[in-house]
Amino acid sequence: MLFLLSPSKKINQKDSKYSFDIEPIFTKQVSVLLNELQRKSANELSSLMKISKELAELNVDRYLNWENSKYGMASAFFSFSGDVYKFLDPYSLGLDDLYWAQDHFIILSGLYGLLRPLDLMKPYRLDMGVKIKLSCSRDLYEFWKTEIAWYINRQQKESSSNVIVNLSSNEYFKVIDPSILNGKVVNCVFQDFVGGHWRVVGVNAKRVRGLIARYIINNKVGNLEDLKKNTYGGYAYVSSESMEDCLVFRQQI
Repeated sequence: MLFLLSPSKKINQKDSKYSFDIEPIFTKQVSVLLNELQRKSANELSSLMKISKELAELNVDRYLNWENSKYGMASAFFSFSGDVYKFLDPYSLGLDDLYWAQDHFIILSGLYGLLRPLDLMKPYRLDMGVKIKLSCSRDLYEFWKTEIAWYINRQQKESSSNVIVNLSSNEYFKVIDPSILNGKVVNCVFQDFVGGHWRVVGVNAKRVRGLIARYIINNKVGNLEDLKKNTYGGYAYVSSESMEDCLVFRQQI
């Protein structure tokens, strides 16, 4: 089984007790994007990415100094610091767990296409939904779609299961085209009861994604039944609301 995660906007690289030297998969494609980003001014990045001028200036500096050591590298799991990764808590994982995650988890990325948990990365800001036009594609979804599908299909050949479990956000999952994948995609939805209705609350969904990812890694989950039988921070599987390609988890009330 393969599991998909989103990156986080927050990046706070910290040292871990383990050191890895693993390159990302798509280094040539990253260079193409960097070449385009290095041409952008802070004002252009601010408008394009809908970020503050200060954050845009930081990212201009990151891109222009990409090849030198001004900004360090760290493994993806130890770089992203949003809610998913806080609740996943990679710093307390053992070495065996981390290597297992490397083979079974994919973090979708606007700049890198995808990152495996132990792949080295530099701090960056480029959400998948940013409408950056390239000479070879109209946006990042078109730029990355075929490459990511190629990698997933390659990994599926080496796996005993053809299931791809989506724990990513809608923004990032849109880069996945199920029609060109060899495996079956199963989405996970996490709902809260708010205002008399069941709906997804973004911040809570991120936290549960982190908890379920942690459970998957700790228990080396290899089938959907194992996912269904556990609870994650008070969210439990609801069979009556689920379908074959969509597992619904609801907050217990």
